[in-house]
Amino acid sequence: MRFASQIFGMFSGLQPVRVLAFLLMGMLGLMTLPDALPGQSDGAGNFPLDRLVRLRVIKNHYSVAEPWKGPVIKETYASGFVLSDGRILTDLENVRYAASVQVEFTDREGIFSARIEHQGFDCGLAQLSVKENILETDAGSSDQTQADESRATETRDDTESSTTGESNTNNSSENNAETTEAEKDEPIGEDTREEVTESELPSFYEYAPSMRGDVAVIGIVNNRVIIRRSAVRSVGRGSIDNSDIDRLPLLWPRVSTDRIPEALSGGPVMQNGKIIGVYHHNDNEPYVVTAGVVRTFLNDIKDGRYDGFPHTGFAYESLENRAHRSYLKLQTFQSGVYIRHVDFGSPAARVMRVGDVLLGVDSLDVGFDGRLRKDGRQFAANVEEYLNIRRSPVQLKVFRNGRVLEEQLDARVYTGHNMFRAGLNDVRPYFLSAGLVFQELNYDVRHHSSAGEQSLVRYHYENPDFEAVDRYVVLTARLPDRINYGSEDFLYGIVESINGRRVRNLRDFAVEWLQTRDEFLVIRFVEQARPLVLPFHEVERADERVDRQYSPQENGRVR
Repeated sequence: MRFASQIFGMFSGLQPVRVLAFLLMGMLGLMTLPDALPGQSDGAGNFPLDRLVRLRVIKNHYSVAEPWKGPVIKETYASGFVLSDGRILTDLENVRYAASVQVEFTDREGIFSARIEHQGFDCGLAQLSVKENILETDAGSSDQTQADESRATETRDDTESSTTGESNTNNSSENNAETTEAEKDEPIGEDTREEVTESELPSFYEYAPSMRGDVAVIGIVNNRVIIRRSAVRSVGRGSIDNSDIDRLPLLWPRVSTDRIPEALSGGPVMQNGKIIGVYHHNDNEPYVVTAGVVRTFLNDIKDGRYDGFPHTGFAYESLENRAHRSYLKLQTFQSGVYIRHVDFGSPAARVMRVGDVLLGVDSLDVGFDGRLRKDGRQFAANVEEYLNIRRSPVQLKVFRNGRVLEEQLDARVYTGHNMFRAGLNDVRPYFLSAGLVFQELNYDVRHHSSAGEQSLVRYHYENPDFEAVDRYVVLTARLPDRINYGSEDFLYGIVESINGRRVRNLRDFAVEWLQTRDEFLVIRFVEQARPLVLPFHEVERADERVDRQYSPQENGRVR
């Protein structure tokens, strides 16, 4: 079959069952990556090793717990590969917080400076570019391919016992790895593909991956191409790293983290002669961002910017309890899910309310567990997965107060979810005055500071009231000074108001603080009866003492 060149251009015209088929295939990592990826030179489907690149990344790590301190500079190495348009695809975590990125190619000498063009904040991918024309030379020449493959080594997880990788400036560990020469014409993974039998599948699917076929992770460690093979442990939807909101189709290799070098992160993953995704390394469960997600990312950035996957801004719970269904006065033939939360300002806020029951989307019925059905047939995809892939309005059937309503939902990207993702920049915004440090409650504060360990902070992070605030403001640290004695009782508290005025975000809080003309600063915190009171006329002198003693860095400081 031939693949369509524009996936999302087709989505708006697809029938719901076809979209479900896409979800099913995407969950299993079924898609190949045509057009934008390098072509295959032979029937075996070997990856052209001259398209591999090695990334040297310098990162600035600012402490979330101590944002007033300067950054820790780290050097890391990772992999990526060149797309047919000359740009480079890699894993997002390789370049998150990057101050500089340099690229080394397998088919030429020299080190090239790279620019980060697009960061897939909700899919874990990134695209880079270099100024030089990296496709100028004949990258697919026979001589160069042979030279590349002479440097390649291949191992499988059940035979390899040595750890190969790079971390910071330690570049010598891979020299101890046991390796064997890879045969030039050997396909990566067994050809155990299965026929697709779904009659509704769109024409841009080619084959289904097999759980029996090995996957091969390919990348560069210390200027040497490394191929690590592993069986597949599982495929399905899972949470990507550095996000509490994004669940995507992923594949997990059956291999421990010490058997795949960290420096392979961002490299291509092959199975049955096809690119099935991009490798992501972590210390717990490394995974593969599957090809359907990669294809979506590449199509999204064709207009020069990355918009992201649609999120509708509501959360639901199952309605499998019969008594609850009777209480809501649902008929026996009706099924659906209970809407427990609707984000203020989200697309769902226009058409849904807490307490509604979502009965159906488009022509599909919603089961009590959230899975979609049609004509008695149940699909693997659920409501969340279906709406995440739509880029056009969706028809909803909603049960409210004994009535069935027909509503139209605008499936679009919702920026309110950004607080549930790690930041992309190396800046930690903070406000410091009178020795007190305030930050907005977000993913980084929740997971990388002591404030995130407090039950009240966790509750408001998981149940934000966007109608009242844009971002909660939290007192995350105290730099001891005589002006703030006693303020430790308010540490990790969530700000409710300052001088009687509610604040919506950190900038709002800082403006109100700096513009105070009253004798006192009066800060009230959520669920605390006693306010924090500071003498405003002493704040300026206190700031001078704190700045002299702690020398806070200005990057990210809100003034």
